[in-house]
Amino acid sequence: MIRAVLLFLVFVVETRVQAQLVPPVRQDGFVYPPGHRFDPDTILIEAYFDPVCPDSRDSWPPLKQALHHYGSRVALLLHLLPLPYHDNAYVTSRALHIVNTVHANATFSLLEGFFKHQSLFYNAQTQLLSRPAVVEKIVELGTVSLGNSYQSVLKSGFSDKKSDRATRVSFKYSASRGVYGTPTFYVNGSSEPNESSICLCVNDVRGSVIIRIYYLDKRYIIFQIINTELMEILLDYVIITSLISYAISLTLFQVLDCATKQT
Repeated sequence: MIRAVLLFLVFVVETRVQAQLVPPVRQDGFVYPPGHRFDPDTILIEAYFDPVCPDSRDSWPPLKQALHHYGSRVALLLHLLPLPYHDNAYVTSRALHIVNTVHANATFSLLEGFFKHQSLFYNAQTQLLSRPAVVEKIVELGTVSLGNSYQSVLKSGFSDKKSDRATRVSFKYSASRGVYGTPTFYVNGSSEPNESSICLCVNDVRGSVIIRIYYLDKRYIIFQIINTELMEILLDYVIITSLISYAISLTLFQVLDCATKQT
């Protein structure tokens, strides 16, 4: 009886250890621009994306534009969070890990390929396809986006357990940070808003929106664009050159009190 109890305890302990997050052998995420080195003065944005998430797709162009504008002062670390309700999120995320082993630039080129042709991998479009058929579509897209040399890379990569393991690590890492939706953003390790903030009301093609702007280290950071009708986050953490220039580009109507509009 004692032996049986001890064996059970060993099983429970081993199971709990296996379930815990194992620290990755390298820092999770893809650095943008590729090869960028961080220093203490660099503002680090961590973004959590799903390759087949429409909101991730829509947030990428303005975020990339801001990164290019600020150059070495700002860097991005992109994490992948394949959401379970997007049928092909995991396999597309795995493809990004595969090509990243060849060249970091290929990772973001393929990501933009997924964003451009995202509808090909929506649930409804692939519900009658087998997993191998979806993988073949990914290989085809990767070949078109990156060149013929990546065809064999992707095919062999999907047979390699390393890419599967890397994708699992990314998912677990994102979950360990409390991230459950995409896109989610952290600035310098924090997701909490700065106390110094103002709100703008602007007119957008999607309707009236609120832009909450936080002042951080002498730089204006837009943390959230919220649709006031649906209360959906449309865009997070877009760094802008200045309050005035960005407000003009969005056809600013008036500055409103944040607390009034959000209650």
